[in-house]
Amino acid sequence: MTAKKSTLSLILSVAVGLALLSHNGLAGPALQSPTPLNATIDTTNRMVARLSWANISGETGYLVERKSATSASFSEVAKLGPNVRAYGDITTTSQSYTYRVRAYKAMGAKTIYSSYTNIVAVVTGELPPTSS
Repeated sequence: MTAKKSTLSLILSVAVGLALLSHNGLAGPALQSPTPLNATIDTTNRMVARLSWANISGETGYLVERKSATSASFSEVAKLGPNVRAYGDITTTSQSYTYRVRAYKAMGAKTIYSSYTNIVAVVTGELPPTSS
C-alpha cells in the first residue's frame, strides 16, 4: 500500500510540475520598460515635442502615446520600428501634452508589451520665459 501511495504521489507531483511549467511557458518572455522617457520642446518649432528613451534589446518596436490637457485618456500617436530611441511629435494646438512609451515584441500571432515608461509633460507653443 505504501509503494502505491509513493508511486501515485510521484506521478501527481510530476503531472502538477509539468502543468505549472506549461502554464508559465504560456506567459512568454517579458520586455523591459524603455525608461527613462525625456521630453523637450524643439527650439526651432515650439509646436514639436521631442521625446527620447532608452533602447532595450529584443523589441520589435515602440508605441508612443499622448494625452492632451483636454483629453481623459491616452491615445497612440506613433508605432515605431526596432532600435528607435526618439520621436518628434508635431502638435496642432498650444497646450499641455503628456506622453508615455512602451516597447512591443511580435511573436507570431501574439504581441507582448513592456510596462509603460515614466510619464512626461510638455507645453507646446509657448515661448520660454525671458529674464528681465
